[in-house]
Amino acid sequence: MEVKRFSLENEREGLDRQCPRLGSLIQEHLDTGLDSKTWERVIRALVNTGHIRFAKFITRESPAYKPKQNEFVDKLSMQRRNERTRCIKDFGCDNARVQCCRRRSAQSSPEDRISFSIAQKELMGLQYSEESSYKEDKKKNFSGINGNAFARFLLENYEILRHDSGRYYAYLNNYWQALDEMKLKKVLRNFFQCLEFDKWSLGLEKAYMGVLPYECLDMSEVKSATNYVCVRNGLLNLKTFNLVEHSQEVFCTVQIPVRYNPKASCEKFRAFLSSVCCSDVELERLVQEMMGYCLCSHVKAQKMFLLTGAGSNGKSTFL
Repeated sequence: MEVKRFSLENEREGLDRQCPRLGSLIQEHLDTGLDSKTWERVIRALVNTGHIRFAKFITRESPAYKPKQNEFVDKLSMQRRNERTRCIKDFGCDNARVQCCRRRSAQSSPEDRISFSIAQKELMGLQYSEESSYKEDKKKNFSGINGNAFARFLLENYEILRHDSGRYYAYLNNYWQALDEMKLKKVLRNFFQCLEFDKWSLGLEKAYMGVLPYECLDMSEVKSATNYVCVRNGLLNLKTFNLVEHSQEVFCTVQIPVRYNPKASCEKFRAFLSSVCCSDVELERLVQEMMGYCLCSHVKAQKMFLLTGAGSNGKSTFL
């Protein structure tokens, strides 16, 4: 029991760091109990973000605990939607606070970064309207979207390219990153769920996904990365060996996580090469050429390389 409680306390500390407002509501519920509507919002937020066990814990530990509350938590757990909590409506935070939280919690995958950016744009005023894509009826209720306008809205703010293979790519962090189409669909669905809960339909998805291929960039609008290697501080031109600025006009789908420095001495690397090549300068140059060839996107040389030899002679270290 002590181990379990310690784990839950760690989880609570993590939630406090992620969202101080949510942390204060949790503490208030543990101390005196929240009103039913606020409690439901807190529990829904915890369940939707995966903190199901903690949601059950604070429910039981509150002085305002009622047995029926367990049923509510269990029902939410079974219907978990993995949606982003509508912070402004649910917890009373202002735009600046929400932006700060979403910036801190942005994930690493291309789809999640697009989702995070959409949320930022929404908060900054790029909200849906009649002239963009969001449709309302006479009572100001959600009635649908304009698929053409939504696709333009998306592409005005995010560079998305459709490859000849039909796969989508997004230009993020200075190179083109492949998008999983199903994940992208989930991201856009969740975005609508945050605007109008349970108003999404397959018809809405067809409206904007059907238009996207016609609006986004295609391969005729970018050039091959054959003569470039993408690194963190630019594009290395393999013909001139000059470093140029990143450009979305070059279709680089891989970025090597290093900064190119033409003045780097690489003393340890050179010492290693000299050791495994037995001080054969010509062989050292050949090995470096092999490594450079592996960085290129083309296969003009039509060669493959096999490292052979007895054990403990540097093959694995080289790789």
